[in-house]
Amino acid sequence: MPVLGHFPAYARDPLGFVTRVSAEFGGVVPFRLGPYPSLLLTDPDAIDEVLVAKSRDFRKSRAAGRVGVVVGNGLLLSEGATWRERRRIVQPAFHHDRVVAWGDTMVREAEAFVAGWNEGEDRDIHHDMTALTLTIVARTLLDSQIDERDIDRVGRSAATLTNHFDSRFNSLAFLIPDWLPTPGNVRMRLAVRRIDRIVYRLIGTRRASVERGDDAISMLLNAATGEAKPLTDRELRDEVMSLFMAGHETTANALAWSLHLLGESTEAASALQAELADVLGGRLPTVADLPRLRYTEAVILEALRLYPPAYALSREAIKPTTVAGRALPNRGIAFISVWATHRRADIYEDPFAFRPERWLDGLARRLPRGAYLPFAEGPRKCIGASFAMQETVLVLATIARRFRLVPLAAQEIRPRAAVSLRPAKPIRLAVVATTTPEIARNPTSEASATAGLGDYVSGRRRVSSDQPPGGSTTRR
Repeated sequence: MPVLGHFPAYARDPLGFVTRVSAEFGGVVPFRLGPYPSLLLTDPDAIDEVLVAKSRDFRKSRAAGRVGVVVGNGLLLSEGATWRERRRIVQPAFHHDRVVAWGDTMVREAEAFVAGWNEGEDRDIHHDMTALTLTIVARTLLDSQIDERDIDRVGRSAATLTNHFDSRFNSLAFLIPDWLPTPGNVRMRLAVRRIDRIVYRLIGTRRASVERGDDAISMLLNAATGEAKPLTDRELRDEVMSLFMAGHETTANALAWSLHLLGESTEAASALQAELADVLGGRLPTVADLPRLRYTEAVILEALRLYPPAYALSREAIKPTTVAGRALPNRGIAFISVWATHRRADIYEDPFAFRPERWLDGLARRLPRGAYLPFAEGPRKCIGASFAMQETVLVLATIARRFRLVPLAAQEIRPRAAVSLRPAKPIRLAVVATTTPEIARNPTSEASATAGLGDYVSGRRRVSSDQPPGGSTTRR
């Protein structure tokens, strides 16, 4: 369309649009996002060119910049010298030894959280995983505690922000400036203020403490800029907000999608239970168990492939450049569809199926760079990638050693492409105990893994894998 380009077609079905276009026209497709010449990229070599080889030719795009109203100019969005300085400050918080030391906290918080679950009840699993990951990120990265009221406030605010950015990214409301006092913008500002109050309180508590630890807030409080000035409260707020929001949202999504997929696949759930029984023998997992929890990790890797929290990456050219031999002018957009890349049939066999076992024979090492991007790639690769993988594997193992979660009835769960890839409606799963405390101490009964499962599976509709590109992609 004149002026609007392909944006209206994209906005009607963002995930379906990129899947159809890449399937029909290939891995490097010229199109227009509004007035801006763009390239839709699903070719691994072209993606690698943008994110790695020619990363200096690009910056975060205007679409990504819209999230700045929430996270400010923190590590997530800052550029140039500011980004390099902040990354240097925060990087030690994600040092391997530090992340490993947080493993016990991750498991302890997960075990305490599921201790309140009861056989036969149903749970809103995305809500639960959001609450759990908020607690973990506060206890580890921020060395703080967050209570249930704050968790509820963040959850409600995050839902408001999801609705806001869904409209901003996927409709002509993208053209509405954030400063205009529309009802949507007012709701968005109020949601940010609610989270701000929590973040500033966490900063104030840590600032008032005479002790400094290895957490990110301590490192930021101890840091000085190039002019030897400490960070201002606003600068601290932007960094903590980035860690607080990004540090829980993506892992909550990954865990919710993993449990949803396991609930739809009896075979995968049974394979997971068998591994946990063999490796853990009824005890809680530890970081030392991670090398042996290969199937557990494969479930996470496969969930991140099918439902990548960062479903798209967009970069804006800061000068005329080329991608895969195609010209891209200054301010042109390289739009990387992680969603569609992860569904390329020439890279992944049976790409729409949930098959954790595909990762057990060294697939990750064989994939070309740019083919698997749950944490992006290159200089701007997610600083917390190892933290997130450790957390998701340990939390999934902690939950699955005690419970199997199965759908209550027929439900089609579609992803919603907003800031991250969230479920469009609650994922409601029934709690089925896999063991009793006695079996957990002496795991001798294989039958315990499926006890009671039939009560919740009977009458459940299986979702076909033959779904539209934006819909459920699970197949048993």
